[in-house]
Amino acid sequence: MPDSRTATWKLVLGYTAFALVAFALFFAWTFPSEAARDRVSLEAAARGYDVRMSRLAPGLFGLTAADVEVRPKRPDNAPDDAPEPEPLKIDSIALRPSLFPLGVHVRASAFNGVIDGAAGGLGTVRVKLDLDGLDLSAGNLKAFSGLDMSGTLNGSVDLIIPKSGGTAGTAARPEVPAQPDLGQASGTLTLTGKDIVLNGGAIESIPALSGGFPKIALGELNAKLTFDKGAGKVEALEVKGGDVTLEGTGTIRLARRWDYADTNVDLKFKVSDEARARLGMVAAGLSMLKADPKDPSYRVVKMTGYLGRPNFR
Repeated sequence: MPDSRTATWKLVLGYTAFALVAFALFFAWTFPSEAARDRVSLEAAARGYDVRMSRLAPGLFGLTAADVEVRPKRPDNAPDDAPEPEPLKIDSIALRPSLFPLGVHVRASAFNGVIDGAAGGLGTVRVKLDLDGLDLSAGNLKAFSGLDMSGTLNGSVDLIIPKSGGTAGTAARPEVPAQPDLGQASGTLTLTGKDIVLNGGAIESIPALSGGFPKIALGELNAKLTFDKGAGKVEALEVKGGDVTLEGTGTIRLARRWDYADTNVDLKFKVSDEARARLGMVAAGLSMLKADPKDPSYRVVKMTGYLGRPNFR
């Protein structure tokens, strides 16, 4: 005769499963979505950015934000009728707890690709991200950057970011916690691109690039930067396989905001014979730039100023 008593392990498993489902439902029904969205907006505003999203909702193990828009904050002295900066649009961002590093795991769907990684830590913040299959023609990258491009971009970010600032609390003033300081970060950034083509466009905020670009096939991109306490070195910067061959060396000094990083990069490039014939007056103008002393077939230009608004000379 079969034993009618239920095995202990089945009872434990059943109650555990019920408890998890009940907790998930309770979390979903009671989650303060508006409060969480407001907190994200406040944290972003403190760092100079405006973040908007159509929805922030709980999942079984974390949160998912949909239709996320990130843009620089409008300057306080901007005219009332000045247009808002174009946002960078991300389809969705999923967040869940991470153990290595201790913090938050992030997975974003954007530009027909995926950005996956984690951020967290105790005394310092470790940020690790992998960029996989980002389509440069997808989303609103053209409107955001001003450049009409195609091709595929991959890459990785691995940074250790210390915290700075903050004050101890007193009876009259609450404690202000220290914040991650990107200007003191150490680590690496790598980017690789394939079949990259600049189809046109212009960057109105950069005078040297506001006149518009002709169609130029760039081919493959290989870039690597290393950082030590905010001081960055261009270990590799190469574009090849298209109409232009380009190489770069120099330094980048990080700031609390990436667009205020200070650049000092020497670029040298040459245009292929076929592209020179096609580009006409544009190629003729480029040929008037200073020749590289080591190889006169290359022209040289120096990039200085903020990364978000560089100068070329």
